[in-house]
Amino acid sequence: MPERAEIERAIQRITSYDGCRDLTAEMRLTSTDTTGRRDQVQLRVERRFEEGAHRTFLQVIAPAEDADKALLAVQSSGQPTEAFSYLPGLRKLAKLTSGRSLGFRGARVTVQELLGLELGQYDYEAEGLAEEDGRPVVKLVFTAKSELGLAYPKIRSALDGATLLPVSFELMGTGGEVQKRIRVEKTEEIESRQTLSRFAIEDLAQRLTLTLEMVDVDYDRGLKDAAFTEERLKRTVSAAAAKGR
Repeated sequence: MPERAEIERAIQRITSYDGCRDLTAEMRLTSTDTTGRRDQVQLRVERRFEEGAHRTFLQVIAPAEDADKALLAVQSSGQPTEAFSYLPGLRKLAKLTSGRSLGFRGARVTVQELLGLELGQYDYEAEGLAEEDGRPVVKLVFTAKSELGLAYPKIRSALDGATLLPVSFELMGTGGEVQKRIRVEKTEEIESRQTLSRFAIEDLAQRLTLTLEMVDVDYDRGLKDAAFTEERLKRTVSAAAAKGR
């Protein structure tokens, strides 16, 4: 069984995308329902990691009719996440919590999931060693701090026993039921950083299967403060809404 310090370093690598200063990437979310109908949405995400705070700007880039959907979020250690969308018709910012569910082409995804599960906002305990998909894993259980408004009270996770990279996650509801199962399908080295680049998601509540892929990943571009402002959010959404009229 790994030492606690090793596990803490592994969790820090997950939450900081292997210790980068910032990240720019596109995310492709594909959903398939029980009839076989498929929908897809593509998002662009920019994230900056600072001491005690993570900043995220996320925008739908395809399909074009959804390009007026964008999100600005600030995650501060030990504090509820502050996330905002913009309603151009009302000229109003809408404040969102981590538990808020957003619709993307038939799939519903929480703010917390869009922000990479926010594992750093949970307490955790190691449950022991087990086997998953024929390989040894370290089992962890993450327990939410009630005051932070997180979507999932508990998250169970398995880390690869040799590398301590994530293998799977189970997102639990308030009654202890599994709401979503996430399996890491691909991990690759990009710009010398271990990158979780494809996930298979089983959404039990919506009866959907989803694939989330990270594409065109760039690290450490030196993203500036201007990338994470309310003014940028308003400008981006307003421009997309005007173009769609």
